[in-house]
Amino acid sequence: MPRRRARLRRRIWLALGLAGVVLAIGAWYAVPRVARVFEIKSLAAAAHDGAQVPTVEQVSYRSDGKRIAADLYVPPNPKGYMVFAHGNRPEGRKHPLALALAAGLGAHFTTLAFDFRGYGESDPLGPYRPGMTLDLTADIMEGARYLAARFGVPVEEVILVGHSFGSVTVGLAGKKLGSRQVVAIGSGDVEDMIRNAEQAEAQTRKLKKIDLDVPSEDVPALYAPLHADKVFDECPVGDRIFIWGEKESSKNTLTEHLDRLRRNCATRVIIAIIPLANHMYWSEGREFRSSKLYSVFIHDRDWADSVVGAILIHLLG
Repeated sequence: MPRRRARLRRRIWLALGLAGVVLAIGAWYAVPRVARVFEIKSLAAAAHDGAQVPTVEQVSYRSDGKRIAADLYVPPNPKGYMVFAHGNRPEGRKHPLALALAAGLGAHFTTLAFDFRGYGESDPLGPYRPGMTLDLTADIMEGARYLAARFGVPVEEVILVGHSFGSVTVGLAGKKLGSRQVVAIGSGDVEDMIRNAEQAEAQTRKLKKIDLDVPSEDVPALYAPLHADKVFDECPVGDRIFIWGEKESSKNTLTEHLDRLRRNCATRVIIAIIPLANHMYWSEGREFRSSKLYSVFIHDRDWADSVVGAILIHLLG
């Protein structure tokens, strides 16, 4: 009988030990991920804090002789004035992510969300011709001037925000305008992104969606004005904020340029990373395996709001 009790005690202690190991492994795996989910939720909450209901007006202005279609978000008490530039999608400002970002920003700032020439409801770029480039910075600059004239603010005080293709373009527009604050979401060095024939061919397929039939061998020249060494070849006058999803590789292509800005410029270079996110911030392209698990806790709108929250934190302090 004593021997049986001793065996039972050993089994109980062994079971408790194994349970402890399982719980420790579970905590080691789960706690960091729970913390990341909490961080995304906290950033999304920051986007909602002080949010207002804006009026939304459809407006237009001219850029290089073309009509630019835009939505103007005007909250009752704006914290500033902002131009938002969408990514390289044919829907332009109506793409779900662009729409969510513009609406989130428009709840705090008077925000002009426009369609680049050739995208969305703006006038077409026209047929491709040799020597043509995708330097569409004029669309952003004219949008900033539109806000400056309409609301009586200095053009350099208009904040420029862009995602993907828009993030590179606002960098260049900000340099030309002397903008005090520029926010680049999901930016990268365009030169690195079209470094081989396969990547150039992928761009030709994208460009066909905006009615530009570009030979793949011409793609590098088309994007040449947007290379990082053109965007960052001198010190900008104000803050430059970069936001990336944790899963984005494009941030690595700008390391050298951002390090140089930190060394040589008075500019503040601020970097924010959105945990677990990819380039589209889960509005689409949920390619990594854990996405189904996380989507139970994090909804599509949370991802867009987490980006807006990060922008607000770094712009407003």
